[in-house]
Amino acid sequence: MQSLGLSGFSPSAWAWFNVLGVVNGLMALWIYASIRPRFGPGLNTAFKAAIVTWIIGSLIPNLTFMVFGGLFSHQLAAFVTLGGFIQTVVGVVAGASLYREASVPATVAA
Repeated sequence: MQSLGLSGFSPSAWAWFNVLGVVNGLMALWIYASIRPRFGPGLNTAFKAAIVTWIIGSLIPNLTFMVFGGLFSHQLAAFVTLGGFIQTVVGVVAGASLYREASVPATVAA
């Protein structure tokens, strides 16, 4: 950052990065819960949710700010985007393994 003439991130910026990470994780599990009735529970559905989350939360921002903005090299952008993919898949699969829907008692027709 100093070579670019910029100072490092402030503690409040780091706090916001963490908040955005939590929001991204919640969004990923919301996507998983949303598509689960259609695709069924399991690893395949979690992977699909991870792909959608990665595209929205990593691929598009990295293409926009790193590649098209010209701030970072294409190699760095590729590594960061690939790392985000691995991180997202592992996180969504872990979250999906913990996710359980509440059982709803069957209603009796009168």
